[in-house]
Amino acid sequence: MESEQKMESGVKDYSEFEQKLLQLKTAEEKIRHCLEFMRQSIANPKAPRFKDFWESKRLCLPLFKEEIVPQVRAELWQQYTEISAEGRHLKEVLDEESAFAMEQLELAIAALEKDLEKFEELLGQMPEIAHLEYSHSVKEKTDMYSTLQRELNLLSTMAARVNGLRKEVMKTDMRIRFKNKFLERLSKAGDKIFPRRKELIQKVSEEYLRDVHHFSEGCRSEDKRLPLNALREEIKTLQALAKELTLDTPTFNKTRESLSQCWEFVKGKEQEKRVQFAERREIFDKNAAVVRDKIKALAARCEQETMTIEEAGKISKEISQFMRGIELGREDVSVLKDEIEKAKGPVYEKMKKAQEERERLIEESRKQKQEKMAGLKAQIEESLKVVQSMQELTDLKQKWGKEIEQLGPTMAEKEIFHDLFKGARDQILVRREESLKSLSTEDQKSLGHLNELLEDHQLQRQEIKAQLDSYRKELSGSGFDFEKAMRLRDLIDSEKVHLEKIDAAIEELEDKIADIEEA
Repeated sequence: MESEQKMESGVKDYSEFEQKLLQLKTAEEKIRHCLEFMRQSIANPKAPRFKDFWESKRLCLPLFKEEIVPQVRAELWQQYTEISAEGRHLKEVLDEESAFAMEQLELAIAALEKDLEKFEELLGQMPEIAHLEYSHSVKEKTDMYSTLQRELNLLSTMAARVNGLRKEVMKTDMRIRFKNKFLERLSKAGDKIFPRRKELIQKVSEEYLRDVHHFSEGCRSEDKRLPLNALREEIKTLQALAKELTLDTPTFNKTRESLSQCWEFVKGKEQEKRVQFAERREIFDKNAAVVRDKIKALAARCEQETMTIEEAGKISKEISQFMRGIELGREDVSVLKDEIEKAKGPVYEKMKKAQEERERLIEESRKQKQEKMAGLKAQIEESLKVVQSMQELTDLKQKWGKEIEQLGPTMAEKEIFHDLFKGARDQILVRREESLKSLSTEDQKSLGHLNELLEDHQLQRQEIKAQLDSYRKELSGSGFDFEKAMRLRDLIDSEKVHLEKIDAAIEELEDKIADIEEA
């Protein structure tokens, strides 16, 4: 029992195992001690100590040949075979895992080597640097910084891959010759990456340190210095850019310190500006109070009924001129202008009401005119129903024409009334021609009927000519009213067609009358 308790406590390494083994006397104790050490050697499946396992196994096997109780030997042999099988199985599993890890390492290293071969193609796919375009200090070197940093970003990515793969190779359990081959390939890849990366870092660091130093000097120069708000944004941009560019540690620290000093300088200048503004604020407030007194006087006058918009505009203009001649803050100017407009509000309100009243009266006048026009049109239509001769039609046209003109008709309304009289005129002529056709042949040849019809046609021609003259006068005075001119041309063309028909009818009647008179 005492020996078993010692075995359960375990040993830390192989030398301790050997020392304890030599202290044991019986073969059974030695075998149990070996078996326990074998178990401990492979107890951790992720990091088994196979060398200790195989050495202890080698020492354990000859002990079974010594004198041991048969039942105990059988028990211990069973344990020995089980532990040996477990060790072999674990070795096979780890060998498979190692082979898989080696295969993955081979693929990863091959991919890295392939990427190095197409380096220029990958470089063209790298994104631009974000803050370069916003910096005033490095805008002339934007292309240079962008080109160098894009290459640096790609090289840094590849360098990280090389370092990561090197760590994987070192911790993967494999034969030394395989491990050396992997490390050799990674070393060749690193020779293409690390020297170039170091060179670019140095170049970018030198250029950026020079630009920040130049900015720092200009920051304190009264002639070259940007406005404070622009300086503040430039410092933030340069600080952000320092984080995006791959700089060496000394350069990063120097630029950070230099930009921090610039930031403190800007803060000091802003404090001075705030003090100066506070002093000027008192002047601004006094001047604004004077302007407000003038605005109050304007507001009081605008409340009076006799105040006109012209007078209010004149006074507000005088106040604005006064404001331009004194010191006021930017916000004060904006607020005071709003107060001036508000003071003129009552005058604008009166003007608005007057305008609304004028529009109401105009609308009422328009409606009344429409009603009168509609009533006049109805009366003319009733009068035209009983007209039998052209003379009656002419008399009616003269009568109603005066009333129409008194209402101030539009061109469209004139056309409506003209169409009414023209329609009546055409109906009279149609009736006269139909009545002439209904007469006997001898009556149709009567000079009296023909002369009456000829006289009606001649009156119609006179009216058409007069209407044409009226249209032509309006056309000559239409000016640049293109729509009105087009409408008048259409009316003139229509009247010309009617005139041609009347001329043809007159010519025909004159021929008939001449034939009768010759006979």
